[in-house]
Amino acid sequence: MRRLLLLVLATLFAASCATTPSRETNLVNRALDAMGGADALAKVKTIAVKGTMKQWEPEQSNAPGGEMRFANDAEFTLTGDFTSHAFRTDWVK
Repeated sequence: MRRLLLLVLATLFAASCATTPSRETNLVNRALDAMGGADALAKVKTIAVKGTMKQWEPEQSNAPGGEMRFANDAEFTLTGDFTSHAFRTDWVK
């Protein structure tokens, strides 16, 4: 009886490991195709990312349970060169 239970559990475990392509995999494949495919993405040599950020202090309101106080703005720029493996981040706060 114990062996049969162990065999059933092992079979169920092995069956749960077999996966089919999920929705997330399809989304990634569609995004890759939208960027020109894997070959076009492999030819990328440099990248630049710019962004902004706003920060609030949740526990620093003027009254208990009041609105959060605004703390600061920040801007960042990330540049990277894949051929020389050099990356730089400029952060202005």
